[in-house]
Amino acid sequence: KPFYYQWDGRSFAFASEPKALVLTQARRIAPRLAAIRDLVALDWVDHEAHTFFQGVLQLPAGHSLVVGEKGLSLRRWWTLDPSRRAAGGPEDWTREFAERFGDAVRLRLRADVEVGSCLSGGLDSSAVVTTAATMLERPIHAFTCAYDEGPLYDERAYVKATVAASSARSDIVVPDGGDFWDTFDRLAYQQDEPTAGPGVYSQWQVMGLAHRHGLKVLLDGQGGDETLAGYWRYLPLRLRDLLTAGDVPAFLRLWGPVARRLGASTALALTVEPWLPSALVAPLRRRFGQGKDRVLTPALRALPTMTLRPPREFPSAVSRQQAFDLLQRLLPSLLRYEDRNSMAFSIETRLPFLDYRLVEFVFSLPDRQRLEGATTKAILRRALADRIPPAVLARQDKMGFETPADLWLRGRFAAEVRRRLLTPGVLHEWLEPGVLTAELDDYLAGRRSIGLQVWRWLALEAWARRFIAADPRVTERPPEAQTH
Repeated sequence: KPFYYQWDGRSFAFASEPKALVLTQARRIAPRLAAIRDLVALDWVDHEAHTFFQGVLQLPAGHSLVVGEKGLSLRRWWTLDPSRRAAGGPEDWTREFAERFGDAVRLRLRADVEVGSCLSGGLDSSAVVTTAATMLERPIHAFTCAYDEGPLYDERAYVKATVAASSARSDIVVPDGGDFWDTFDRLAYQQDEPTAGPGVYSQWQVMGLAHRHGLKVLLDGQGGDETLAGYWRYLPLRLRDLLTAGDVPAFLRLWGPVARRLGASTALALTVEPWLPSALVAPLRRRFGQGKDRVLTPALRALPTMTLRPPREFPSAVSRQQAFDLLQRLLPSLLRYEDRNSMAFSIETRLPFLDYRLVEFVFSLPDRQRLEGATTKAILRRALADRIPPAVLARQDKMGFETPADLWLRGRFAAEVRRRLLTPGVLHEWLEPGVLTAELDDYLAGRRSIGLQVWRWLALEAWARRFIAADPRVTERPPEAQTH
């Protein structure tokens, strides 16, 4: 759960949301420009203690904070141990994973009220639902979001298989986008800070559905991708590790499946990037989405950049990136989205994959227990093969709360996108209007696939409009308070 605070050397204030601090302070709300730069240029949010609000910090996970006569101090009390190695062999590890995961689910089913679950149709949420179903006296109530915009946004076939295997009670919401802008603006308020992708819209719909059915506690599969190497971009890192180890036969066996999945040129570029001459690295990064900072004003582009890299202590490129994603790069933002979306509907979510005992155990295993060839989450597939439906167990595609926002923004919402992004306002203090217009023209005409960037610009605009341009500390105070 989140902990936000302000400390000026004399007074200390804290809350579970940034807005509870900035909406009660006497001074005008000020944006933190470095956070805006990181969102637009790097796609990064929640990767450090600083927030989008100047002077508001968040306590990082695994840390404690003490305020006393000597001031404020932070201490890290938990992190992953990169030297830990599990005893035993593959059969022992498979059995232990099943036991640890089962206990993680069992503990999170303890409640005085009914406990339901999110169900996307993917491997992680299916593992949660089918495991929980074996421990409950009544069918678990599962909630899903799906869309009629085509198979890229519809996992109902997999959801149906999991529901049949678990005898779950299933409810599905199928948004048509009619509430998109209303929900978008509500997200800007409830999330407190900009979001980096449209999955929050689908997650909001799931929480709203569960709320309408009276649920107060939900299980969710968050954290499975980071702990079990569920993202495809870990595959080139595995290739890199095999080359580093000199295991050419294993590299060649894996190369074909990875090249087919990612494309040969992409797989090769991502595998050998650390060994390329610096003159080749810049164009390579531009090809893979770098250079997003060109839409920023010169002042924001000139801000000092904080260098964040995977921790070196872990033994392989795969484990280093996984630890980075889990502790800093990805999971903190996903947990922020989950917390705000669920609590907006008075729902507590519980995440079995983030049981610290399970996470520590998985990170103590060899990489091949997570990535077996081109198969992700290998130990999960083996350990829970007795309950997850074969169709779900065999899935190699990666979805997870996909949202057809790109289709909507380029289609029926194009005029509103232009209005929000191109109308003069606070946003244009950070983004160059001319560059923004050109990029948006290319996107709406189908010449560039930058849907995630457009989402981030829109999220930044909605946040700025809600908290910066319409600062309640200025517009809603009596005149005498405004001059204080």
